[in-house]
Amino acid sequence: MEPELIVNHECECGENPLWHPLEKKLYWVDINKRKGYFGTIRPTERARCAYEDVPVGGFTIQQDGALLLFRTRGEVVIWKNGKNKDSHQRAAGRTRAPL
Repeated sequence: MEPELIVNHECECGENPLWHPLEKKLYWVDINKRKGYFGTIRPTERARCAYEDVPVGGFTIQQDGALLLFRTRGEVVIWKNGKNKDSHQRAAGRTRAPL
C-alpha cells in the first residue's frame, strides 16, 4: 500500500491526528497557532478551522460523538456541533466545576 496525501494544509506544528469514525473526518491541532482543524478524505474538500483561541494539548472522542478538548491550565472543554457544549476547569488545587 502506498501512502496517499489526504490533507494538504500548512501548519506551524500540526499534531494529534485523530480519525472521527462517526463524522468520517480527520481532526488535528496546530498548537503554535492555537487552532484545531478537521478535514475529510475527499480531495475536493479543503481543511477547515474547527476552533481557535486556546492551545489544545490533546483530545478524545466521546460516546455521543463530541470531542473532549484538553486545554491549558487544566481546562477541559466538550466540543460538539462547532461550539463549546460545556467546560470545566481545575486550577490551583481547587475545582470550579465538577469533573
